[in-house]
Amino acid sequence: MSNPSVPSVNTTRSSAENQEINRKPSAWWLLLVAALATGGLLLWFALRGRSSSEPSEPQAISVELQRLEETTVEDSSEFVGQLEAQQGTVLQAETEGRVTQIFVSSGDRVEVGDPIVQLSPDRSQAEYRGALADVRVAQAGQSSAIAQFEVAQADRISAEAEVSLQLKEIERTGMLVSRGALEQQQLDRVERDIESARANLNAAVKRVEAAQAQINQTEADVERSQADANAIQADLSDTLVAAPIAGQVGELSMKLGDYVTPSVALTSIVQNDTLDLEMAIPIERRGDLRLGMPVELLGVDGQQETAGSLSFISPRTRESSQLVQAEATFSNSEGQLQDAQRMRSRIIWSTRSGILVPTDAISRVGGATFVFIAVPGEATGSGKTPLIAKQRSVTLGAIQDNQYQVEAGLEPGERIVVSGILNVSDGVTITTVAKPEGDNRTRDKAAK
Repeated sequence: MSNPSVPSVNTTRSSAENQEINRKPSAWWLLLVAALATGGLLLWFALRGRSSSEPSEPQAISVELQRLEETTVEDSSEFVGQLEAQQGTVLQAETEGRVTQIFVSSGDRVEVGDPIVQLSPDRSQAEYRGALADVRVAQAGQSSAIAQFEVAQADRISAEAEVSLQLKEIERTGMLVSRGALEQQQLDRVERDIESARANLNAAVKRVEAAQAQINQTEADVERSQADANAIQADLSDTLVAAPIAGQVGELSMKLGDYVTPSVALTSIVQNDTLDLEMAIPIERRGDLRLGMPVELLGVDGQQETAGSLSFISPRTRESSQLVQAEATFSNSEGQLQDAQRMRSRIIWSTRSGILVPTDAISRVGGATFVFIAVPGEATGSGKTPLIAKQRSVTLGAIQDNQYQVEAGLEPGERIVVSGILNVSDGVTITTVAKPEGDNRTRDKAAK
């Protein structure tokens, strides 16, 4: 039972008090996080300040290097000339006719006597066979005339013997008649016989002369018929155009069915095995020319294509131009050169030891030429020795195989920057990169 006189104690907290109590732990956590963040920030600034006080290594520029080596450099001059085959011919028909067959194509290789073109003949084979028959008839007539001549010769000899016999008979009969052993009538008969023998001899001589004339006529007939046959055969032979020399067939100017005459060029044959290049040399270098000195044919990229030698030096100077004609001979066994082809050439006057640098390694400023060489720099705090690019002035000579000859400024064994030079300046730190695929130049890839 409660005592009404004692006041009751309310043990229940208000809601506001409970919320205040619940918020107190959250505030502590916030204060702790803020303190940690502030400490971390102060530590970062301290470390940054310490690291900024130490020197940093410079950022290196990637380049490609090439080690210079002593090589052979040339004193040379370039000229432009036209190649000419040492042997060539233009084919023309010996007679008129229509093209009935073409045995070759442009570019074919032919030997002496190979058929090139067949023309239709103006005369037929039947005409030729008829002409040969006429020759045989004439030869038969000649044989008959010779036989008749031999018979006539025999008759003449017989008649001469008869006359000689009759003369002896007259002499004997006359002597007997003078002695009275024979009658005069006997002598008269013998004298008639001698006259008859002499007449027969005269006739025999005339037959011999006639037979000789017949022989002469038949000989002329044989010669004439043989000449006609030869002419027809020549006409038939002329319709076949054959190669007079070995070589390569040029462009064909006719086609099947064309009618051609001896004035028409059918094609050409060029012997391209050996070619000559004519060059015009300034008179100032006439004294440097010598037979056998090396000459190179150059491609469009300036690289050597074929090597040859000087084979001719003109003894006269061209009056108008004051140039000396010289010729170099080149073998064309692989067929890479052509007649009438214009080519660049290079005469190599002399050779010596020297240094070559790629053209893309050269920098130019104000007319001066220089390269960047790689030299060791000072060691860094990490203990590494960087490479430094140093600008070096150089004196350049002629271009040889897309490289400059170096007259002064560089020595064998030094390394130069050959790529990335646009990003390089004097004194910058550099680092090497690997050589690109397909680059045939010897370059230093090892970083030091």
